[in-house]
Amino acid sequence: PRRVTVLLLGIDQREGETGSFPTDTVILLSIDPAGKTAAVLTTPRDLWVEFPGLPERGKINTAMIRGDQVNYPGGGGPALAMKTVERTLGVPVHYYVVINFEVFTEVIDAIGPVEVCPPEPIDDNQYPDGSYGTITIHFDAGCQELESERLLQYARTRHGDSDIDRSRRQQEVIMAVRDRVLSAGGVISLIPRVPALWESVQDNVRTDLSLPEIVRLALAAESISAENIRQGQITFEEVLLRQSPQGEDILVPIATDIRILVQDLFRPAGAPSQRPTPAPEAAEAAGS
Repeated sequence: PRRVTVLLLGIDQREGETGSFPTDTVILLSIDPAGKTAAVLTTPRDLWVEFPGLPERGKINTAMIRGDQVNYPGGGGPALAMKTVERTLGVPVHYYVVINFEVFTEVIDAIGPVEVCPPEPIDDNQYPDGSYGTITIHFDAGCQELESERLLQYARTRHGDSDIDRSRRQQEVIMAVRDRVLSAGGVISLIPRVPALWESVQDNVRTDLSLPEIVRLALAAESISAENIRQGQITFEEVLLRQSPQGEDILVPIATDIRILVQDLFRPAGAPSQRPTPAPEAAEAAGS
């Protein structure tokens, strides 16, 4: 009955590579089975954070690497990533799941093409091709069904826009995958294929969840209606654009604004949003 929060990390691992890798994707998934609500919060990978227990700061997407390097207590890279997210967002993180591109494509192949709806065309002439080169990719505006490789490109591309825009697309993909599963009969319809799928991907997954726990969480998430899934992301409203001591572009969190965002996403079922709303004249001007 308690709220369960899972840190989903997508690593930038190319075929044949081994070791520890930066996290392209940092998403907090939270399910409240009793209140029948859920929350999805995306964190930009350039967020500048403190690493608990280490005398340094860094980008949040390097927590996995640093944790593995120092053999961080409790589980290495994932353990440090969890503690870093807990400190930055002020919420407990119970579990983690780390996946690479291969897991993503195998899961999408198993459920079929997924529909997304980019509001405007996307062009990226610097998309990484997996062999340390680049290719050009394009997406038309409007709703379209994408197979696994194209859907991965849609979720990963960031050239031509910002990491914040990419975060929005990643949340769109998560909700679109949920819709696809529901339209195909729900999690129950997938259960006969789950053992074989798990066998094929588990070498590319790091998690402290067992397979039965993953299935139970999926069933709990499925029971929550779409209107009760709150989506949020740390945007340019909650950060300051700065440079690190090494001269890298970073996003420095505004702690009070991030806490307001998190509290709103994690508020009890039925509780009204406490986030400020635009003044009527501002909303009217925006609408015009």
